[in-house]
Amino acid sequence: MNIQDLSATVRGIKINYKIAGIGQPILILHGWRHSSEHWEQVAHFLASKFQVILLDLPGFGKSQDPNFGWTISDYKDFVLETIKELDIKGCILLGHSFGGRIAIKIAVANTGDISKLILCDSAGVNLEISAKKKIVIAVSKFFSTIFNNKITGGFYKFIQGLVYKILKSDDYNLVSPVMREVFANATKEDLYPIIPDIKIPTLIIWGELDKATPLKNALAINQKINGSKLEIIKGIGHSPQLKAPQQVADLIINFFYGSSNN
Repeated sequence: MNIQDLSATVRGIKINYKIAGIGQPILILHGWRHSSEHWEQVAHFLASKFQVILLDLPGFGKSQDPNFGWTISDYKDFVLETIKELDIKGCILLGHSFGGRIAIKIAVANTGDISKLILCDSAGVNLEISAKKKIVIAVSKFFSTIFNNKITGGFYKFIQGLVYKILKSDDYNLVSPVMREVFANATKEDLYPIIPDIKIPTLIIWGELDKATPLKNALAINQKINGSKLEIIKGIGHSPQLKAPQQVADLIINFFYGSSNN
């Protein structure tokens, strides 16, 4: 399989993306502290049926950081503009973990830019989360409500950073300052209330042993999206694209084309 490594500039931000295969386009949005490289194995198995587009989201991989601490809505707008810039027509959108947050927002917006949705161990639904994550979300919500001006905003970031450091949150501590703001903005937003507004065909793929976004969340998403299909990968955790790439690809191909052997 030949993967083209390409670049483009969208909203003044230089982004990296990869393309492989031919057929209906499927745009894949990776998870937090991941990049397009983490989906190359899946792309290898999908390339016979799809044109696979692997995007390094701003702030990840080889793409530039956003120019301020974006919200998920900012990422949604950026991805939609990227779809137009790259002239991707009728694409299937796949979001994993953090990328799933963005994919949910795009699907709910219902702009007509995507035809189908795949959520893979998606973040954004705060039904069952660890005690540490509950504290992170509570801190983000509390301080962002109280410290909402430039004077106290610096103190908010200091306190927030101190809490994350104490909690040893690598997702916060091991990224750039602007991406720490993105992380804080993302974690405080619960997307569960808007899940029923997704009206396009949806496939949900989930690792049975996922501790970051537990299976209970997948079951709830499946119940809220009318007509959606849930596929559970046994014995796998939060990143099935790394542990079982062929199985992930087969589930996608089977969902859209029938038996993966056809």
